[in-house]
Amino acid sequence: MNKGEILKEKRITIGYTQKSLADKIGISNKHLSDIECSRKPLSQKLLNKFKLIFNFNDKELKILEKPEREYDTFELDLEIKRKKELLLQIEAEIKFKRLEFEKLERTSGIRSKITWSSIEIQKIVGSKIIEIVNLYSLANRANQQECIPALKQLVIYLDTFSQKIKKMILEREEIDL
Repeated sequence: MNKGEILKEKRITIGYTQKSLADKIGISNKHLSDIECSRKPLSQKLLNKFKLIFNFNDKELKILEKPEREYDTFELDLEIKRKKELLLQIEAEIKFKRLEFEKLERTSGIRSKITWSSIEIQKIVGSKIIEIVNLYSLANRANQQECIPALKQLVIYLDTFSQKIKKMILEREEIDL
């Protein structure tokens, strides 16, 4: 049994409707439905309200008080190992691209330099965004919420540079017309 099933069973046993129980603990009917269907986590604050209404046995309390997401240290170590291997691979690719870029710099013009720089930036930014998405998906809801300001700042930063490049292109196109 999961948390939502325990709460639903207690609610039905006592004779509450979702609406009446939701009203009693001060949440919306939808929120209670989401908790019972495990679409939303059960906060400690709500659990304390449920404890005042229902008499839970030790087995039920153990399940209800278990943190939403626990990681086995082996699982975390394995994930860290994978990330380190990926990082080493990316660093090797960057080193290789740097060597290619340096060779190109000595033998080519500005167009090639800009092209290779653009490719390198795309790879680095792409890999970092993938890393951010992966780390974000591993975080619990509270940590994800704390990350929102940094993600918003990243969007602003990327938009600023994107706008500068677009402006440069548009100015060049206007000159050519």
